[in-house]
Amino acid sequence: MDDSATIERLLDERLRVTQIVAAALMLGVLFFAGVVMFGPLANQPPRAANAVPMLSYGAAGLFAVILLVWAVLPGRMAEIQVGKIARGQWNIVANPATPAGYFATDTAKLLATYQTKVIVACALLEGSAFASIVAYMIERQTLALAIAASAVLLMAATFPIRTRVRRWLDGRLTRMDELRQFGDDR
Repeated sequence: MDDSATIERLLDERLRVTQIVAAALMLGVLFFAGVVMFGPLANQPPRAANAVPMLSYGAAGLFAVILLVWAVLPGRMAEIQVGKIARGQWNIVANPATPAGYFATDTAKLLATYQTKVIVACALLEGSAFASIVAYMIERQTLALAIAASAVLLMAATFPIRTRVRRWLDGRLTRMDELRQFGDDR
């Protein structure tokens, strides 16, 4: 069983990396939006000023689909991994430079799973945001910027903070105990 000091140390280490990756994904979107809005293309007129803004509508449709996927996929991926950890079937292809025993504890495995969950969730939203910014760059429709802003706000609202990660970790440790005690009910 993991001791409290080890759990806190692992949490600190993995949380920092997860926060850096999540922030980088958000900042990439914001930087690109800044370049499009205030850079050399800022004063360009829309490519088709009187046309139906199909790219913006397409970006809205993409965001709707991505939003549904974002709401389900990362959590489902994590739950599958939690089940594998509980059954002793979890394995990772680690970098050869990874120290032996780096993923020896359930906590370490769960934190790697959480990190993957956050990266997938942010990447889904980031893709939709970039598509929306490209639509804005071409059509200059406020709708496209609103979609990109919504994606960034969702990334910010779900940013990995210590209390959120700790609550997720505690919940998954409890779930693993249940799975080990009673088996998988699915």
